[in-house]
Amino acid sequence: EFFEALAWNQLGIQSKPIILFDIEGYYKKLFEFTSYSVQEGFLPQSTQEDFFISDSPKISCSTINIPALKDPK
Repeated sequence: EFFEALAWNQLGIQSKPIILFDIEGYYKKLFEFTSYSVQEGFLPQSTQEDFFISDSPKISCSTINIPALKDPK
């Protein structure tokens, strides 16, 4: 589903940021792979512009303009 969402962005079916919550670096290699694919010309630059990873819920929310969740403390 992740790559389908990227493809839909590339085809203009949707135009939304794709954010993966990167717990313990799980998606780091996937992000590096897409970056490399853009560098080598296999994916358009727009792919990299729409794809974000973060290990912070606050940063993830701000990336898509959702007010950050309040700390329950």
